[in-house]
Amino acid sequence: MNSEQPTQTALANALGLARSRITAMKKEGMPTHSIEAAHAWRKARQNIARRKPMPRQQKPAEPMAEHPQKVTEMLMAAEASLDAGQSISALVPMLRAAMAAVPPAQRDDVGLPLNVFRLLVAHVLDALPPREENPLDDDGEPIWCDGAAMSHDEAQVAGEIWYEIA
Repeated sequence: MNSEQPTQTALANALGLARSRITAMKKEGMPTHSIEAAHAWRKARQNIARRKPMPRQQKPAEPMAEHPQKVTEMLMAAEASLDAGQSISALVPMLRAAMAAVPPAQRDDVGLPLNVFRLLVAHVLDALPPREENPLDDDGEPIWCDGAAMSHDEAQVAGEIWYEIA
């Protein structure tokens, strides 16, 4: 073996195979004088039917202009179910996924009924202290606010946060 001929381990690493497979392929006639030759030999003999399929790349969903309207319709249907005394717990994951799929620039166009919204954010509201206690946060500000002191921009940011929570 000359110094330029790759070792069996080097061939295995280069081809992404086990050393035992390199031994078997050598017996089948694979050249071992260079990695390039071994690779070309292997590629020429690969059975296309035995190749692992390449994973399909998911095409990102294209935002549809009517998507906010469709999400609004779903949320309104959920509201009707709640109004009829039915549980929507089985729909919650689908509603959240649909809301998340709306591009941020179009989220203002989603109509979110208050009773559905409260149900979607209940997991966070339940973790907050009771409103009547209204403790202060680390900055000395009350945790709960009535919205009266909020500017339009502050209300927009708060709405974006609560949308994400929902």
